[in-house]
Amino acid sequence: MHPIDGSIHFSSVLCVLNMFDWLTFQWLMNNLGWIVFGLLLSLGLLLLFHILLGIQLKNETKDKGTKP
Repeated sequence: MHPIDGSIHFSSVLCVLNMFDWLTFQWLMNNLGWIVFGLLLSLGLLLLFHILLGIQLKNETKDKGTKP
């Protein structure tokens, strides 16, 4: 197995860190309302899918019980 060159690994880590320069505490505080709204919206969608799946399973078990 060939060892990974340390300089290549370090430069790739720096490249990834430079991509997140915009993510600061000030940006987070300014956009906290939108972040919470997005999280609540996604939570509501996940809950809706579980409710729809439960209704579908309930109807399928009801249909199996009535068929001979």
